[in-house]
Amino acid sequence: MSIRRFVGSGGPCVCSVRPQTPMPRRCRRGRALSLLADNTCIKPSISNPPAADKYHQWDSLYDDALNMIQASYVSYPLTFLLREAKRGNLQSSGRILEKLWAIGDGDLSTYIVAEDILDIANNNKEYIRETYGSNFDADFGWLRSFEHFAKKTRKAGDPEAISMLEFDDHEDHSRLVYGIALNKLQKRITLIFRGTYSEGTADWRRNIQADPCRVSLPQHLLEMHRDASNHIELHRGFYEYMFANKDRSEKYQLERYEEIRDNVLGVLKDYPDYRLYITGHSLGGSLALLAAFHVACSDSPLVPQPVTCVSVGSPCIGDQRFLSTFRMLERSGKIRFLRITNSNDPIAQLPPFSWYRHVGMNLRLEKDNGFQLVYPKESEDESMDKFGRWKSLLSNFASPTNAKAAVSAHYLSEYLRRLSREREGLERACLEECYHDESIVGIIRQ
Repeated sequence: MSIRRFVGSGGPCVCSVRPQTPMPRRCRRGRALSLLADNTCIKPSISNPPAADKYHQWDSLYDDALNMIQASYVSYPLTFLLREAKRGNLQSSGRILEKLWAIGDGDLSTYIVAEDILDIANNNKEYIRETYGSNFDADFGWLRSFEHFAKKTRKAGDPEAISMLEFDDHEDHSRLVYGIALNKLQKRITLIFRGTYSEGTADWRRNIQADPCRVSLPQHLLEMHRDASNHIELHRGFYEYMFANKDRSEKYQLERYEEIRDNVLGVLKDYPDYRLYITGHSLGGSLALLAAFHVACSDSPLVPQPVTCVSVGSPCIGDQRFLSTFRMLERSGKIRFLRITNSNDPIAQLPPFSWYRHVGMNLRLEKDNGFQLVYPKESEDESMDKFGRWKSLLSNFASPTNAKAAVSAHYLSEYLRRLSREREGLERACLEECYHDESIVGIIRQ
């Protein structure tokens, strides 16, 4: 795999203006590591770069990561607030609580904004404190996620510029939970998948169904890529959560993915010039990748290219053939994937079985200082250490101190802390630019 490593935040970074000539370090199985004695981040020039203004339309790696981590964060408190509202335990104006209930009714013309959630949270802070108990301070950090989006809308002078159109948690004891957000400031539609929620859901059961299931690829994709395998193998639990819901009924006649697809395409039809982002944390990140892959495989003219997926601390979902097919979609410009991981997050090493492959651009945030950009190469990934993930998991839990740090490393609050620490370096590039940088991805585009 190709690795670019950055340590510290000193000095300016040359993005692609002219080549730099410091002697790079090298790594086993990798290209040059940009690790300089003065902590200056030097970005190699891009071979045959696109027009300079092409990247101006894209957010930086930092902004993409921050906005998607915060979007993933809000899925947990929305679940809590909806449950408590339905139980009659929350106090607020009737209008705001009605808006909260309405975002799960399937009517995308109704919505709720960050200021509404802040109003509910602030009016019920004592009750939330009692409900969360000793975890209040850690878990109530989600209030800052809503504040993050509220600040953006206040600055724009339009409190409805960022809104949640749908958040469907109906019957989440058997069905996955997702939301659809509309961001008029950045002209972006974001599909959000909630991660594992401990109380009364099927999430844990789906997580541990790690045996692979065979999935056929759509015919039009095989016709576009003659060398593609006609099937791939995917994590059974994640796949069946999305595509094979055995609890279908007269009320829910469509598979979960069909519901999500129809809702997303409906919003894209109303906003044809908007980009599509898909995100989630942990289990939600794996579901986000699965959904992004299938949306990118679609031949619908409503789907913008590329579909951008940003996952946070997510497990693997597919085999070597999935990796090969995913790379074909990347080469075709249909998908971009930023996989954010903390270096000692054990969930990102799951499942530990060697036939599972990670895909996309990995932004790896180190425990103490620095970050890496890692992109898997097919030939190198095939020859990887088959016990590498097992070794990593064991090292994370080798002592009580390591185990405590590993558990904390999966928290979104720790992701935000490390991301903030690396802000200066991550603001110097964007995901699309990284996909054009041959020092990271090699010759990916055809």
